[in-house]
Amino acid sequence: MSDPTSNPAVQPAPQRSIEPCRTATEPPEGVTVFKWPRKPDIDERSYCYFRLASNNLQVLLIQDPKANRAAASMSVGVGHMQDPPSYPGLAHFCEHMCFLGSDKYPDEGAYHEHIARHGGHANAFTSLEETNYAFEIGPEQLLETLDRFAQCFLHPRFHKAAVGREVDAVDAEYRMNIQSDTHRLFQLLKSLTDPVHPFHNFGTGNRETLLGSASAAAAAAAEAAAEPHQAPTCLPAAVVESQESVREALCEFHRQYYGADLMCLCVSFTAHQTMAEMQSAVWSLFGEVPRALQKAPAASYAHQPLFREDHQPQGKLYVVEPVKALREMRIVFTIPPQRPLYRTKPAHCLAHLLGHESNGSLLAALKEHGFATALSAGVSWELTGIAFFDIDIALTERGLVHWQQTLSLVGAYLRLLRTLLGPGDILDADLPSYIYEELQLLGEIHFRYQERESSPFQAVVELSSSLRVFDPEDVLAGPFLYWDRPSACALRELLSEHMCPEQAIVFLVTTEMYQQPEAYGLESTQLVHGLEPWYQTRYLTGTMPAAAWYSETPAARALHVPLPNPFMPRSFSLKVAPAAGTAAADANGQQPLPRCLLLDEAQGRVLHHSLDTSFRQPRIQAFFQLYTDMAYASPEQAIFTKLAIALIEDALTASAYDAELAGMSYTLTPTATGVFLGLSGFADTFIRFTEHVFRTAAATCSGEDVKQSTEIRQRLLDAHLDRLRRSYEDAALQKPYQQVMYNTRVLLQLPHWHATWDYLSLLREASSAGTERFSLESVDAFRTTLFGGASGAPGCSMRNLVVEALLHGNVTEDEARLLFDRCMAIVQPCLRPEVGDLRQFLRRLECHQLRIPAELSPLGLFIPLPNATESNASLGYYVQTGVRSLERDLLVEVLSNLLQKPLFHELRTVQQLGYVVSNFVYRRCGAQGLFFLVQSTERHPPWHVAERLECFLHDFYQNQLQRLRVDDLRPYLEAMAEKREEPDRNLPERGARFWAEIEHGTYQYQRGEQEARYLRALLKQDTDEAATDVNATGTLSLVKFHALLRTFWENEVCGHRHGGSLRVYAVPFCWMPVEGGALQVDQVAAYLATKETQQGLEERTRTLLLATAASVRKWQQHASRYPSEREYESPPTSLEPHGENP
Repeated sequence: MSDPTSNPAVQPAPQRSIEPCRTATEPPEGVTVFKWPRKPDIDERSYCYFRLASNNLQVLLIQDPKANRAAASMSVGVGHMQDPPSYPGLAHFCEHMCFLGSDKYPDEGAYHEHIARHGGHANAFTSLEETNYAFEIGPEQLLETLDRFAQCFLHPRFHKAAVGREVDAVDAEYRMNIQSDTHRLFQLLKSLTDPVHPFHNFGTGNRETLLGSASAAAAAAAEAAAEPHQAPTCLPAAVVESQESVREALCEFHRQYYGADLMCLCVSFTAHQTMAEMQSAVWSLFGEVPRALQKAPAASYAHQPLFREDHQPQGKLYVVEPVKALREMRIVFTIPPQRPLYRTKPAHCLAHLLGHESNGSLLAALKEHGFATALSAGVSWELTGIAFFDIDIALTERGLVHWQQTLSLVGAYLRLLRTLLGPGDILDADLPSYIYEELQLLGEIHFRYQERESSPFQAVVELSSSLRVFDPEDVLAGPFLYWDRPSACALRELLSEHMCPEQAIVFLVTTEMYQQPEAYGLESTQLVHGLEPWYQTRYLTGTMPAAAWYSETPAARALHVPLPNPFMPRSFSLKVAPAAGTAAADANGQQPLPRCLLLDEAQGRVLHHSLDTSFRQPRIQAFFQLYTDMAYASPEQAIFTKLAIALIEDALTASAYDAELAGMSYTLTPTATGVFLGLSGFADTFIRFTEHVFRTAAATCSGEDVKQSTEIRQRLLDAHLDRLRRSYEDAALQKPYQQVMYNTRVLLQLPHWHATWDYLSLLREASSAGTERFSLESVDAFRTTLFGGASGAPGCSMRNLVVEALLHGNVTEDEARLLFDRCMAIVQPCLRPEVGDLRQFLRRLECHQLRIPAELSPLGLFIPLPNATESNASLGYYVQTGVRSLERDLLVEVLSNLLQKPLFHELRTVQQLGYVVSNFVYRRCGAQGLFFLVQSTERHPPWHVAERLECFLHDFYQNQLQRLRVDDLRPYLEAMAEKREEPDRNLPERGARFWAEIEHGTYQYQRGEQEARYLRALLKQDTDEAATDVNATGTLSLVKFHALLRTFWENEVCGHRHGGSLRVYAVPFCWMPVEGGALQVDQVAAYLATKETQQGLEERTRTLLLATAASVRKWQQHASRYPSEREYESPPTSLEPHGENP
């Protein structure tokens, strides 16, 4: 690395690439305040901001000439904080109800059905002071969809028939999150505030808050009295009355707050429309949205104290019992609102210093003493009048024991900053000037070269919300730029008045301390037990020990502010593309596709390259897959790999954080075939940083590993072992639908080690035996063998290592070869003769999906959930349809799209079977199928959901698929074609697409274009041509494709011609009538058979597997497997090397 004493931050800043704000001299009719936001010069989109004169609606239009998807988002300035005291959760309930029909489009499902039919999607969220609604659609449907969108703000129906269902949906969402530590901790913080302040509100809502306790109980009693798993035919009068009351409150809430002057609309459109046409359309569609009756929703609490005078949580300690095996310290300060200060960003400056990870930082000191593994700092929540600044520390077991020393180090760093800023009467006291200069320069660089959002949907959601924070001219630049440096006075005020020990609320989130406070230096007699009412979070509270913040520690003497960043880029020039015709180009002829520069079969080295300057980004992406048989050969090897990676990341922490601030990033991830290393950053410093990562991984450089003592590294290793153990324990506490997906992968993917059966049992065995199975010495030996070619790794006498890489972006062929050669000289790939050639070795490492025999279908997998407080269950229903091909991929995707809306409407909206209801195409390891996922409550256990799902699928085939006309397919095929024709929006998206083909061994870089051409050929046929089997281009005709869709359903989905079906039941253990706590397969089989028989399932589970190692592994031994993509794809011509082999 370069000399850290040099100061690149003071180098001349790049010219600010922003367009000046321009104001129209004659705004269009009906429009006022006509402006263009500043934008980077590499952004080819056009932006226009204005307000509607009729109602003061703020509008931001984005014309994206390269997109072929459109999107819109409406941000409404109302949220949980505006809930009426008698109806907590009403804003959230309004979000659920608002788009279920309007006067012009009265059907409840009209809006979502229209979007689904045209391949779009929609979503919404409610936060403290905002509710946001958004959709994405094809460009030809944009104006019609905007009309439907606008009508839901103008004249929503709020159907009476939907009130009960959506109250239940809100309640189901609340119950789904009861076990979420994130929700529990946030609600606990809210509960500490003054009950009269609206921040105290319970924002999610549930049956009780929306209907009242008595009516909620009456509704529950009516459900209990109804037929099993059937909705009550007649609701009690009290419930009906409560539903009418909440609907009246909803209508009044909408009148009060859903006004145009509290709304911000953002629309992204394509070349199908002009800016003038869209201005006119917005004025026509939204010009009649009335103004809000409540002009300033936040005025009532903007200056209201957040805490009661007689109940101040500041200066207190809260010990919180989590659901998962967390061990966190969270320090919360309340500070003045920061949104108005976005031009100087004082809180961001302090977050930069407190959250830094280089040598001398707070985290470096904590890691050196083995107290913590991670730290983050910054503004977490902000509302009108106040903001919350959090310091979150992931504690180790040692850090929990020494929690007061950990807190004292935080206090020492805060005092260091106060000392540098000095008291107010010393005018020249300040932080080093290079800190401000670096922040300003980094802001300029990140704004100038920000990557485009991954979709128009993401762009409009972010920008509609940003219109509430930034001036119109600054809506794009506001999150990045420092217009001026924060004053020392502003920083001093934050630190001295708001971020001092007396103002801190300290949370220690840990089961150990909650259960045994005395073991951690707390007097239980001085603690008060508390219970948060909505999520039932238990906690202890007491006064913070006087010495906790101020205890002396030698580590404090090593603290200092960050030194100048050695990775600041200086050059942003773009490399010159090669002459035309030297490489295969993409469908638009704009950029070369990746070419194989090197194919070294003997040494196991493969290099692909693509020079890409189409996004005008001076960045490089590098993808390295280290294929090896020593990383995942056994659970023990997999743990060694994870520990080796963790120690590498520790050694890289200081330098990688500086690099990350300067636009570099890296990820080092264990995979089933080895280790993946991905890097991205500015070309100017890319090669230097990449070499540094490889040398650190191989432990061949005199870097941080050498500087760290054995004692420090042993503490870090102990912390990582503890972190792994807790993460494997937490795996069993994931939400039921997450458990379904995880255990499906374990069952059907080979190999796939299990968090509990394999990893956790291995770690517990090593711990109970007191062995040094994962000693520092053995992990280091494994690391140097894997990444450096040394010998002596545990269980690995010799290694095989193949490296396949892609260098993409602002990099020439020569630079790619040079970097690759340097990195390969470090890791030393090799391939022993006995494992065969390169392709044979890679195929042997590949994962496979196991095939479920038709005669065993439906196969059952039963997952007992160990969380005693879990009240939800889940069903996963998977139908295998065989290996992938272009035609089969499209057939299964069309079916999934056809199913999506009716499935959600019937199972979630009408039958209310669960809050999570979805279907999707499940593709892994070269095989695919249809997957259905539902999370439900005890009222609708998964075998009941399975019966309802099978009835739905039967009705879908009979009433929809059989009656589907050829022309009914066109909107779905059109939407699928548009998605595939959408150009890559940024460099990372294109690189990821290229890498996915390389990683799977398929090298079909134009897969999307091929599928789009196939779809367009279907859509272009006229009636006469469609009547034939094959059209003039050789593509299957639309009529034949339509018929094939039904055949595919009959043969694959129902007939199991190329695979079977799987039912996965995730059920809380407490539901099981089993004594002694140990489940046996025969007990569960009998229990499940009884339940399925009672439910009336036509086809009961034929073979049941209990989610245990013995049951699953026995079945896997006899199961056949699908070929991987490497096995059934023909060898790609694109893998042939370009040029001579060096």
